[in-house]
Amino acid sequence: MSTAPTRRYSPRLLRWFGRYVRHYLRRHFTAVRVARDGQPPPVTGPTILYANHAAWWDPLVLLVIAARYFPHHEVYAPIDAAALRRYPLLERFGFFGIRPNSAAGAREFLAASKLVLATGRGIVALSAQGHFSDVRPRPVTIKRGLAALLNEVPAARAVPVAIEYPFWNERLPECLLRFGAPVSAGTRSVAELHEALGAALESTLDELAAQAVARDAAPFDAVLAGRRGAGWLADLPQRVRARLSGRRFDAAHAAVVRGSKGR
Repeated sequence: MSTAPTRRYSPRLLRWFGRYVRHYLRRHFTAVRVARDGQPPPVTGPTILYANHAAWWDPLVLLVIAARYFPHHEVYAPIDAAALRRYPLLERFGFFGIRPNSAAGAREFLAASKLVLATGRGIVALSAQGHFSDVRPRPVTIKRGLAALLNEVPAARAVPVAIEYPFWNERLPECLLRFGAPVSAGTRSVAELHEALGAALESTLDELAAQAVARDAAPFDAVLAGRRGAGWLADLPQRVRARLSGRRFDAAHAAVVRGSKGR
């Protein structure tokens, strides 16, 4: 890249966009939750967040997560250069363009990421799989560019981030996240590092999967609370009954089920 990704970054525009994204996620998810025993580690140096690529929602979710856990840092993410030309405003939010699946794109990714990490305030976030992938296939495969980046910036740490979108008891899905233990280059070769990064993401996904299967929100912190219930019109009879009986209406499906059993 001819210029640093930081050149067009706009904190003011990003704050505006972040407010819109939080509202948008609230409309489409029951909640965005992060596992309490899988919180992000403190940022003590150059940091890379690398996640699985479960759905279209991933970048928006990570934007909200970054604002919550890394408020004093700037998060940058690679994107297809063609998409960035189509939506140039994204550059103001920290996205930088690369040509995917090419040697030129790999060089662009390394050059831009090194510039971001050298600032002392920049974090690189990426979907390590490089394509949409279900959370269940094993082994988890990731692109080799991340290992190459860690090899060139040995002071950096790469933090695996697992994301799932399961349906539990509500009409809308949950958004669940879990951070894993950081991976650093050490004395490993690029090939060994690539294998370690894939294994760390797979382990983090396995731990999150066990929590998702349990269908229990208690082990999670709710970063964002969304909508519960079947919708205003469908919930209307329950609202009326609660009002007439002097009870506080709870739109959660579990509350409705408990109330039905109690009658």
